[in-house]
Amino acid sequence: MSDKVLFEKTSGRWAVIKELCLWPVYAGLHRVTRQHLQQGQRQLTVFAFDHIAHNINLFGVYERAELETFFAWLIAQRPSTLTGTALDVGANIGNHGLYFTDYFDHVISFEPNPRTFKILQLNAELAENMTCVNIGLSDADGTATLHVDPSNMGGSS
Repeated sequence: MSDKVLFEKTSGRWAVIKELCLWPVYAGLHRVTRQHLQQGQRQLTVFAFDHIAHNINLFGVYERAELETFFAWLIAQRPSTLTGTALDVGANIGNHGLYFTDYFDHVISFEPNPRTFKILQLNAELAENMTCVNIGLSDADGTATLHVDPSNMGGSS
């Protein structure tokens, strides 16, 4: 019987070292994922390799501290503001809009990028009081060009 090699792939030392160095990062992401799920965080759909996605994966919500601070201030100043409808203009994937749904009766999220809008719609399914509109808003009538930043879709302009 012949020992026939069906497939062989060699890997250099640097590739192995790189993989070993990244292993703790990978394990850490799995650990924070379990924590986010145990805390009841919404599991958003995100763009891979995106700035906001990295933040959501690490912290559960993009700009969590800013949102918590803003709502603490708003509740202290004028709790009656938290009734009615909030507008999320330039909603991207819906991180902020979903956060708003915990405080407002209704949230309307506007996103002009057709591809990003599809993800926004999917994420909006996580809240019953969120409506999505695929349009950009401005203070003037007209058309505009959308410049997309693939490493930070929320930074598109």
